[in-house]
Amino acid sequence: MKTTRLNLSHSLTLAMLALVGISQPASAVDLNFSSFSPATDSFNASLGPYYSGSSMDFYNVATVGALSVDMRLTVSTNGPYSIIGEFPNYSQNVVGEPAGDLGIYYRADAAGLGSATYTMSFFDHSSNFTTPVVISSLSMLAYDVDGESWQSEAVRAYYADGFVSYNVGTAPAHLVADVQSDSVLFSGPGYNTAETDPTAAVILNFENTSQIRFAFEANTINTSPLPNPVFSGIDGDLSMLHGDLSGFGSATPVPEPSGALLVMASCSGLFLVRRRKSRN
Repeated sequence: MKTTRLNLSHSLTLAMLALVGISQPASAVDLNFSSFSPATDSFNASLGPYYSGSSMDFYNVATVGALSVDMRLTVSTNGPYSIIGEFPNYSQNVVGEPAGDLGIYYRADAAGLGSATYTMSFFDHSSNFTTPVVISSLSMLAYDVDGESWQSEAVRAYYADGFVSYNVGTAPAHLVADVQSDSVLFSGPGYNTAETDPTAAVILNFENTSQIRFAFEANTINTSPLPNPVFSGIDGDLSMLHGDLSGFGSATPVPEPSGALLVMASCSGLFLVRRRKSRN
């Protein structure tokens, strides 16, 4: 049965959920992208193995109590851009971090503005991707969103997906947040950075969500070498940071959507909710 969404405030949503006896876990849920299908079918000498399609299934990405959660990833593009592939368990070919992450890989085929949108949908593991699961709290790191002199890079997160706050780096050239009516666009510094550099990274905090979209956007100028590939990474448990958030500022709340989400319990739904909490 699909989840139900009603136009109620965030506080009223939590109050009504409390009345039906749904527990409120105390910590964020970690995601790991190391178990997946289909198998990788391509290889990049610098980045490792990847899958060249536009949809992947990930198994046991999270465990909450006795519940195992699977995730379906779908990718779509807009403008003169196309998908190269996805790196599951990025980077499984090296020791240390990154590990268990998700690498995204798309390219500009012509000059102009475009995007690749990666949609993560969460399901009960036992339902074969039929029963959505609302996860109470998630914090993910989008990294290596840097850009070049001939191609800008950015990542967008949407309020409607339970996006509640973000942490950008403290360095002067950190990602620039453009707060818009339905989303926040984080634009990179315009030069190459290391994957571990907070300058080109942002911590994105979500609550009470069964689907999250990351829209990676780029703008390529006419003098760019074409096709021009773009790589960025998504860390689902912040393990890249080794527990050290000193390179990031405090959490900045985002505007709540006009229609906040309410999830009503049902006989076939599985729901996990917690009070709003930002990472600092």
